[in-house]
Amino acid sequence: MVCDAYPTQLFCLAIYRSALYPKPAAVLIFAGALVYALGPAISVLVSIAGIFTFAVGCMLLGVRLLR
Repeated sequence: MVCDAYPTQLFCLAIYRSALYPKPAAVLIFAGALVYALGPAISVLVSIAGIFTFAVGCMLLGVRLLR
């Protein structure tokens, strides 16, 4: 399951290294993808928390892109 998150991890690394985008967005997207990938092994609620974390990171990135 974690292998499915590799493209997202590379995307987050590129965002994190970029000076144009906020670093918390990359951290939240990375954490959300990781929690979502590992969540089913723990609990469904953990997976849902991963989705919300991912969404908050994407929202921060989207707000920056709209400026």
